[in-house]
Amino acid sequence: EFRRVLFRSDSSTGVGGASGAPGGMPGGGGAGGVVVGSMTLTTGQVYTITVGAGGAGNNGSFTPGSTGGNSSLTGVVSTAIGGGGGGSNQYYQNGVGGTSGGSGGGSNGTGGPGDGTSGQGNRGGYGHVSNGNAGGGGGGAGGVGSNGSWSGSGAGGIGLVSSITGSSTYYGGGGGGCAYNY
Repeated sequence: EFRRVLFRSDSSTGVGGASGAPGGMPGGGGAGGVVVGSMTLTTGQVYTITVGAGGAGNNGSFTPGSTGGNSSLTGVVSTAIGGGGGGSNQYYQNGVGGTSGGSGGGSNGTGGPGDGTSGQGNRGGYGHVSNGNAGGGGGGAGGVGSNGSWSGSGAGGIGLVSSITGSSTYYGGGGGGCAYNY
């Protein structure tokens, strides 16, 4: 029996940045990779599905958020790569970048965003460099994360649209960055 399959490395999206110390606003977590393909299923065959977590935002510490876990499906060659963690800085120090993954985590301060995996996701957005007050958004399966600016943090990248369930749904959207209001 021929079936079209779609799987991703998290439940739906990347995780937004969590508020930390003033001036240490984290970037959003990147979405897990989204893989679309098709396969022939065999009656009586057991198929193993492994679902990994999405990339985490950052809690305001001077380390990036954790990278998400990978997802896989028996019979599908590609593995959906876990989303990248969001970067941060701490009280106006130079920022640490987001980590790479299915989609990259957003950055803050002077650290760059994480890269996405080709065919699965996109890079995160850049944080606002001056004082590190606005984190970049995590990358999504359908687009890059937005950059942080003086006016606010970056939005997460858009997900990839699919009608595999019968209605158009977006999968793998990136998490939004966090901003600090003075």
